Amino acid sequence: MNNPEKDIEQLNLLATFHYVFGGIVGVFSCTPLFHVAMGIWLLTGTFSGDPPPTFFGYMFVFMGLFLAIMGWTLAICIIITARKLKQKTHHSFCFVMVCVECILVPFGTILGILTIIALSKDSVRTVFNPPCDRSA
Repeated sequence: MNNPEKDIEQLNLLATFHYVFGGIVGVFSCTPLFHVAMGIWLLTGTFSGDPPPTFFGYMFVFMGLFLAIMGWTLAICIIITARKLKQKTHHSFCFVMVCVECILVPFGTILGILTIIALSKDSVRTVFNPPCDRSA
C-alpha cells in the first residue's frame, strides 16, 4: 500500500506543474507595468487641455510597481516551491505556499488543492522526512 516510487513520481509531476505555473504568474505580473507607463505619461506627457493633478501620475507609478513586485515575488516563491517539491525538502514551506496558491483562481486553486492532497499523505511525509537511523 505504501508506494514511495509512486509518491516520488507524483511529487515530480507536481513540481513540473509548479514551475510552469510560476512562469505564467511571472509573465502575467508584468501587466501592472502598463500602469507604470501610464503614470509616467501622466507625469511627463503633453496635454491639449488642463493636465490632471500629479498625484494621479504618482499613484499609477507606485501602485503599478507595487503590484508588479508582489506578483514577481509570488512567482519566485512558487518556483522555489517547485524546487523544494523536486528535492523533497521543506514540507511545511511547500504546504504553506500551496495554500497561498489557492487564492489564484482557477489554476492556482486546482494545483494547490492537488498538492495539498499529495502533501497530506503519510507516505509522502516519510519521503520528505526519511526516518533517521539513531543507532549510530
